[in-house]
Amino acid sequence: MSGKRTGDSYEGDTLLDVQSAPTIDASEATSTLPWPRSSTLASPPASERRRDRPFAVAESEPRLVEASIAPPSLSDLTTRYAMKRVLGEGGMGEVRLTGDAFIGREVAMKVVRTHAGKSPEARARFLREARVQGQLEHPSVVPVYDIGTTDTGELYFTMKRIGGLTLEEIVDRLRAGEETVVSAFTRRRLLAALSQVCLALAYAHTRGVVHRDLKPANVMLGDFGEVYVLDWGIAKVANLADLPSETTLDGDGPVAETRAGTLLGTPGYMAPEQARGEASSVDGRADVYSLGAILFELLTLEPLHRGRSVLEIVAATVQLPEGRPRDRASDLPPELDDICARATALAVDDRFADAREMHAAIERFLDGERDLERRRELAQSHAEEAARTLASLENAGPEAEPKRVNALRSLGAALALDPDQKTAQRALVELLVDDSSALPEAAEKELLEVNLRDRSSAARRSIFAYASWLIMFPLALWMGVRSWPALLTLGAVLLSLCTFLYWVWRTGHAHPRYLRNWMPVNFVAVGLLSMFFGPLVIVPQVAVASASAMIVGIRANALTRRAIIGLAVACILVPLGLSWFGVIPRMYSVEGDALVIRAWAVGFPPIPTFILLIASSVYAIVLSVSLLGQGTDAMLNAERKTHARAYRLRQMFPSLEAGVSEP
Repeated sequence: MSGKRTGDSYEGDTLLDVQSAPTIDASEATSTLPWPRSSTLASPPASERRRDRPFAVAESEPRLVEASIAPPSLSDLTTRYAMKRVLGEGGMGEVRLTGDAFIGREVAMKVVRTHAGKSPEARARFLREARVQGQLEHPSVVPVYDIGTTDTGELYFTMKRIGGLTLEEIVDRLRAGEETVVSAFTRRRLLAALSQVCLALAYAHTRGVVHRDLKPANVMLGDFGEVYVLDWGIAKVANLADLPSETTLDGDGPVAETRAGTLLGTPGYMAPEQARGEASSVDGRADVYSLGAILFELLTLEPLHRGRSVLEIVAATVQLPEGRPRDRASDLPPELDDICARATALAVDDRFADAREMHAAIERFLDGERDLERRRELAQSHAEEAARTLASLENAGPEAEPKRVNALRSLGAALALDPDQKTAQRALVELLVDDSSALPEAAEKELLEVNLRDRSSAARRSIFAYASWLIMFPLALWMGVRSWPALLTLGAVLLSLCTFLYWVWRTGHAHPRYLRNWMPVNFVAVGLLSMFFGPLVIVPQVAVASASAMIVGIRANALTRRAIIGLAVACILVPLGLSWFGVIPRMYSVEGDALVIRAWAVGFPPIPTFILLIASSVYAIVLSVSLLGQGTDAMLNAERKTHARAYRLRQMFPSLEAGVSEP
């Protein structure tokens, strides 16, 4: 890769120039200070952090910017830096919090310890780290401000002072269930931070730098949304051989140089090719693997590779085909599972081509996640609005129905946005399977239309029932007619009933105001049957069957049912009264132990009389059961439909099924 400088910008991809770094010793120092020493930029010890804050700030509270005081003379370099305290220590050096008097700010100063600084390899590695980090001018790389030596010969470089939590600390505290951290570092926030890390690594790769030591401890999230990639000490630079290594993999002691088979990186996060010691084949996709291992840990709160020793972890690294977090956390979205599996593929060519491609994959998921989160927020808002509306219905009066409609629409909107919205599910199920019989005016009108159709069908069935009465006329002729007016009156009444019911059936005019004319005429016909055996034989059975069928067929309300009962009783009492007052011949008398029935409209020849008695009794039973059965079938069918609808509704929300009673 190459590029050219144009003014203050670069065109093209430019590799870092770290090989041409000058050797700096005490004689070339740009500043001299007599302090103690340090090593890696790190967060402060846990004892120094404030645990009541989501971000554990390592330093003093932020100070107001002060620009009114003139800085010291730039020629007096010994007065520039003032040591405050040590931020972190390591085997090679330490990081100190230092005041920069020239700028009026606090900076972090990384210093090589005196004993380590005597090694040419250590000095070269330290200077290379400073130049690599300093030339990676990216918001997620801590900027280097200055480089030099103290008057005691200690190499140092200063950089931006940062504060916050590393991903390692965040994962530890998430695993422990700390509420402040759980609420502050949501999955979406951690993924967004990792996406920024991907871009920082993609930038470094275009500059020819591979980090080689990415892990949760080397990613820090700042107090104000900053994301930093730390510790570029073992970074690989294109076209530049690795410097001699200071430590072995497990930290047992120094080795002479970095060569084939030497492992650089952190076990559990390094790529398989790093774990196999294939230094020459390590490129940006090794960092992609490390990013995948970090993603795995963010999703599961467990490391990708586990083992009781370094060798076991390395063995797991070179054997696992891919890391799928859903194997340990089954509720994860499949998109994240696929991203992690691809990033941690054992074969280099199966991974994302570069860190930017992984960034794009995470961002595609986050775009959907942001949309889903917004939909859930809107769904919650609609559900809560519906719940408030439903709670106010009891005293709403005439406004209850419009409010109920609005609540239902809000519930529908909530479930359209988020089908798993529990508040909306529960409210909808309770509302739809409510056993209250109260209906709004519009629903009453719809129910009336249903009743009118059912009454029209009942009218058609009743035509055949009345027509079946005609079987009595041949029997009456066989028995011998004594009162033709009574028989003809019965025939005229039956004919008028059939005509009226035919009109109701064909026109659909089954409104109660029409059926009120049908009921008295029906019971007049029933009462006229007393001409055969009086009002105490046949008439009661037919009256019961007719009244029952009428109540079921027309969906009679309480007032109508009382009227039907009164008419049914009247068709028995009226003929008896007429008989007692002599309007018609007396039909019953008690003579000794016998109840005597006297015919007044027909004769009583034995055979036709018994045939009529048997036929009328059977007819009354068949008619009663048939008409009631048809009405019962209609009610059972309606009941089954209602139950099926309620059951299917509950199946839509199985998590609520146990808490909702049967309708």
